[in-house]
Amino acid sequence: MIENELEKMRLEIDKIDSEIVQLFAKRFEIVRKIGTLKKANGVEIVDKNRWKKVLEKVENLAEKNGISTEFIHEIYEKIHDYACELEK
Repeated sequence: MIENELEKMRLEIDKIDSEIVQLFAKRFEIVRKIGTLKKANGVEIVDKNRWKKVLEKVENLAEKNGISTEFIHEIYEKIHDYACELEK
């Protein structure tokens, strides 16, 4: 019985993981477009004010949803680093 419950929950996690990766793909597709636009207009890759707002927003969302803000901060640092590489 517990095996059936575990399998059902693991299938839910697998589905969510698939959705997360698809959302990353969409996000990074837009990041590439932003990079192209920035290059064409001589705009710096990193906008510190925008980055600060993004971090504040996701940390607030994390807190409201019972997720560690430090954890979310670390994840978004990785996302931001990768996004900056893509924009270059």
